[in-house]
Amino acid sequence: SVFSLLVCFFFFNDTATTEIYTLSLHDALPISLGVNVLAGTYSEKWYDPVDGDWVDQGSVVLSAGDQTFTKPAAISSEAALYLEVEAGEILPNDDCATRDGVNYDNTPTELGLLVKGAGDVSWIEFSFGGAPVSQAVLTLFQADGGVANPWTIVVRGTEYSFDETTFTGTDVSSWVTIGSIPGVQADNQYHNLDITSFYNNNLGKTITLQLGRDVQPAGNGPVFGDKEGTRDDANPSQGPKISIN
Repeated sequence: SVFSLLVCFFFFNDTATTEIYTLSLHDALPISLGVNVLAGTYSEKWYDPVDGDWVDQGSVVLSAGDQTFTKPAAISSEAALYLEVEAGEILPNDDCATRDGVNYDNTPTELGLLVKGAGDVSWIEFSFGGAPVSQAVLTLFQADGGVANPWTIVVRGTEYSFDETTFTGTDVSSWVTIGSIPGVQADNQYHNLDITSFYNNNLGKTITLQLGRDVQPAGNGPVFGDKEGTRDDANPSQGPKISIN
């Protein structure tokens, strides 16, 4: 037997994007649907277009990637699955620091994502979702206790992909300056930057963000936790992330 899958998008309201997956299956076939999703918390609902019934499965927490959903027994062979994003996080594909053209990915263990001298910058690659969001916030965790003065971290970005194990940097003169994070100094401190406009202008793309600075204060610069948690007092949960809703 052959069945078809239709994927489309619409909005319930201004604050949440809903992905709608509809399919028609014969009762004799396994009643399930595979969906590729971003990590986050979703509201899962099924609709029966034959009799108009709804079945609310409540909230589900999903990891990024392919997920399988099983049709409730109360729904007939015609089924529509509604997944509404309640909250989501996008985690990096790759991240690393480069120091004067040398790759510093995860070694030595003292380093994470550093921003120090002119040649000391860090890079984070994300896969942006395909649907607009009401808010997208980049979160970084400063994990260096030796920062003597406050730093302003400048975040630039563009459509770009890299391999964290071999990447040695690239020219960013044409990249978009997304924004800046002032007052970065205290150890074990989270810092947020609203990147909603940049996110919605780059839907569905692989994006690399550069962490740098325009002015260098005296003393050591900050070191942010990376996705592997290689910074000595950080862990993977304190790595970079983009929260969307």
